[in-house]
Amino acid sequence: MRTSKKIYAFAAIMMFILLVPIVKVSASEVTRLSGQDRYETSANISKNNWSTSENVVLSSGQGDDKFADSLAGTTLAYQLNSPILLTNTNYIPTMISDEIKRLNAKNIYLLGGTGVISSAVENSLKNLGYSVTRLSGLNRYETAARIGEEVKKYKPIGGVFLTTGYKFQYAMAALPYVGKENDIVLFTDGNSLNFTTKDVLKRLNVDNVTILGGNAVVPSNVDNELMKMGITVKRIDGNTPIDFNTNILRTLGNNIDGLAVASGRVFADSLSGSIVAAKSNLGMALIDDKFDYNMSMNKLNKILIYGGYSVVTPETESYLKGIMANSNLSDKTGRLLLNGEKDWYEAIKAAISNCQDEFLYDNANSSAMPKGIVEMVLEQNPDIDYVESYSISNSGSISFNYRFSKTELSDMKNRAAEKAKSVLSNIIKPDMTETEKAKAIHDYIVSNAKYDYDSYAKNSIPAQDYTAYGILVNGTGVCQGYASAFNLMAEMSGIKSIAVRGTAGGGVHVWNMAMLDGKIGYIDTTWDDPVPDRAGQIIYRYFNISGSQISEDHSWDKNNFTEDYLNY
Repeated sequence: MRTSKKIYAFAAIMMFILLVPIVKVSASEVTRLSGQDRYETSANISKNNWSTSENVVLSSGQGDDKFADSLAGTTLAYQLNSPILLTNTNYIPTMISDEIKRLNAKNIYLLGGTGVISSAVENSLKNLGYSVTRLSGLNRYETAARIGEEVKKYKPIGGVFLTTGYKFQYAMAALPYVGKENDIVLFTDGNSLNFTTKDVLKRLNVDNVTILGGNAVVPSNVDNELMKMGITVKRIDGNTPIDFNTNILRTLGNNIDGLAVASGRVFADSLSGSIVAAKSNLGMALIDDKFDYNMSMNKLNKILIYGGYSVVTPETESYLKGIMANSNLSDKTGRLLLNGEKDWYEAIKAAISNCQDEFLYDNANSSAMPKGIVEMVLEQNPDIDYVESYSISNSGSISFNYRFSKTELSDMKNRAAEKAKSVLSNIIKPDMTETEKAKAIHDYIVSNAKYDYDSYAKNSIPAQDYTAYGILVNGTGVCQGYASAFNLMAEMSGIKSIAVRGTAGGGVHVWNMAMLDGKIGYIDTTWDDPVPDRAGQIIYRYFNISGSQISEDHSWDKNNFTEDYLNY
């Protein structure tokens, strides 16, 4: 049982509220653009930002080692006011050909040689009546130079960004700025300024170059070569992708309106989104397992997430929503300025999702601050509740202690998310209604999980039984684990769901409330799973039933578990 109680949480927060002024936090948004794979994500990014486009920039999305020919294309797409779509090397995926048709495109620009986009793809486009221009060279350096020369046809080159041609993260982090300033990206071979790049710098009469990355990325002798050519050199430092990305946001991101967030492990989603980031004045933030940028995020109007839950997790999305709800950070204190129940809820949920040890705040609106908000977040979101205990100080901080080590937490959350993604890819179809999706999730959990009655009877329930990991990975759990797994899979499927904690069957019990096709439905996967377990038997007595129906044998505080929280 947690050491902190609702009344203590409320009293401690209220004591601090009385001591500080109230500051309004403006409304903001977090939007995810994704699909079943990188190609559908690319098409959906285009659909959400272009009604029509005469021009399309087409890049290879196959493999994660073919990025170099594409990275120079954002500036071209910006000048053409064109989306960047992805294709397979040897054929055009159906959703991409459909999107090109929907755009009513006339001109297609292929980035790279036949090794990355085959002649078969080029010929198929020509046979469909499109005008096709291939921008390529003998290698990645010549291709980048060729794209740069094409850009110059539309507008004088603003400047050159120079970085390694072997790691995409350094160029990718800069692409939104590169695109809108009509700069171009050129590459080194890692050791020196190669002949091709040096030649194009001369042909384009470049007089200033910004090197992307520290000396471990682009060695200092490249600076010397450039200066000998009479070129002014600047460098944005950082010898790891995250350090560099942080530095470029600090250096070039002072006037951005928001962030574009994508995986730093694969290039495809961020490439498709780079042109939208440039057009929308967003900085690019590439991440690995979580959003780990040690910097202030002030006055953000929007955050765009590119890619599905396998590349940017639900926990990261929740954390980003917390950033958006509290984007007015105090530079002096680093504390959150909160106003309203939703701000508090989202910020605390984000902190717990990201397994923060401490949550700092400066103020709140007392009239909107509900009693026991921390407990409410934990009770309604058991899929993120790994908290053993917490304490609230009267100086504006909430400290969390977790049931598992940070290493264990990371492993459990990642494995649960990976398992959920794998399952959903098999049981969820694009044309399903929300009710049909919820039923598929319900059926999977009931069919594949087993209630850990032995541990329950012995009063020795393992901590993992309370988690989505227990149900999805171990295959066993108790009611909180069942509700956690449903919450996680529902959120991944675009269904709004919270857990409800109350009493049933003479004891404490947890089940789910979800918004399904515009109506509230209650789901109790635990009670629909027979005990002892009977393989293949699924009960629907507690699937998508009304509040009055489930109230016949379930009791809960209906003021604390309302449909309003489904929008948090």
